[in-house]
Amino acid sequence: MVENKRNREKNILKRVFISEDENKKIQQNMEKIGSINFSDYARKCLTNQKIYTVDFTEIREMTVAISTAKTDLQKIGNNINQISKSLNTTEQNKTKELIENYQNQLEDLNKNIRKTLADIVKGK
Repeated sequence: MVENKRNREKNILKRVFISEDENKKIQQNMEKIGSINFSDYARKCLTNQKIYTVDFTEIREMTVAISTAKTDLQKIGNNINQISKSLNTTEQNKTKELIENYQNQLEDLNKNIRKTLADIVKGK
């Protein structure tokens, strides 16, 4: 085991005793920054290295918005398929109106998706 310590880059062991309250606080701080390795967390704190936290809330919200847009697009696609089937089986006067309506919906959805993606790129 001594040989392993000699071969390690970080071969000095430091031990510290803490209270239950201090342990809870350390665990909370580690959770905030997403750290699961106490040694790395302690090393950063003890050497005054900056510890960064990243809030992914906005990215999650944008992901939900994109997912919702995808679902809407699938629904519109299903409607277009139904219109196509109707066109191939019968001739109805409303079919042209329906196609134009769905094309407008597709264009609006496309604009919304492009705007959302632009916001993601801008970091909004």
